[in-house]
Amino acid sequence: MITKSNREQLIETLEMFLMCQQNVSRSADRLYVHYKTVSYRLDKIKEITQMDYEDANEMLSVQVGLKILEIMRKE
Repeated sequence: MITKSNREQLIETLEMFLMCQQNVSRSADRLYVHYKTVSYRLDKIKEITQMDYEDANEMLSVQVGLKILEIMRKE
């Protein structure tokens, strides 16, 4: 079971990963965590969602979804 704080960490990690053009090391630097932590979180996201990080269309859909989530949080 994923807690709310864990869910937020996974979303934050995914957002940063996409902002850093899917670069794990750069994402880790910007999140101030070890790169293995980012790798672990991305593996967890993949396990939960079956997301394919190599599929450009899927990643675009994820980015759009994250933007929608951001907009909804502001309202």
